[in-house]
Amino acid sequence: MDLKQTQYFVALYEEQSVTKAAQRLHIVQPALSMQIAKLEQDVGRLLFRRHSRGVTPTPAGDEMYTLFAPIMTAFNSAKTKVVRSGGQLLGHVEVGVLPSLGHSILADVLLSFAATHPRVTLAFSEGPTDPLGESVANGRLDLALINRPSSEHDLTIEPVLDEEVVLASPAQTDLGIPDRVAIAEILEHRFVMPTKGHGLRQLVSQALLQNHLSIIPTFEVDSFVSLAMLVNKGHYLAFFPAGIVRNLAEQSSIVLRTHHLIDPVIRRELVCASSPRRPLGSAAQALSHAFIRAIQHASAAED
Repeated sequence: MDLKQTQYFVALYEEQSVTKAAQRLHIVQPALSMQIAKLEQDVGRLLFRRHSRGVTPTPAGDEMYTLFAPIMTAFNSAKTKVVRSGGQLLGHVEVGVLPSLGHSILADVLLSFAATHPRVTLAFSEGPTDPLGESVANGRLDLALINRPSSEHDLTIEPVLDEEVVLASPAQTDLGIPDRVAIAEILEHRFVMPTKGHGLRQLVSQALLQNHLSIIPTFEVDSFVSLAMLVNKGHYLAFFPAGIVRNLAEQSSIVLRTHHLIDPVIRRELVCASSPRRPLGSAAQALSHAFIRAIQHASAAED
């Protein structure tokens, strides 16, 4: 049993799907199946039971995972120390970010990180919170900068930023809404909101539900730029994280009038998610710290 077989076994055990394990390992499914079959032949025991939904570990598989998972963790830790001792980080990091971060700090973080760590290659995916969190949990991503997910199962969560969600109205048209307002006082207005799978929509919907309130938006659009343009051109109302409003003004020259929500108060929490089963390597740790510093610095500069 060699290191490659151990890596393949651990990946299949944790994913319980040949497809997902192969994606995590960046290999084709037949290669994974062949290595697992050879491993079972070498140890003389059936390690997985195959079925239509994937694979299920046998008691022998459970026993082997208990023995070999700590070895893989120790190997990854040793690898990190060797890389660090060489004086320069190297490796490849897969990262997921919310679109709002992609539009604001991503470029600056990438340029700065690449200048400091030229031997590290990076791949970024943008998307909603829950799919990115799932990709971290199943090993397709090393880490993700997301809203606090609805489920933190199989994730290590590091808080990054807590920020206010504000109400936005047209910059050039006064709709008579006070600076501080309760949502119950503005329900007669027309709203535009992200689609139901969007993290901000879920956050707002949860707050409305807890306060026995309901809003049916006229339009559902995930793009913050499009939402802001609809607010200004169509005299709609919308909810935005405060940082997004500032980014729209700085990056897209779109200015909105903002109002503080007092009942209910809505806040979003940005977090860095990683997998407890796969400790971050040195390159991923450095990138995570760079993102967290950039987000917190941007927030402090705006306050």
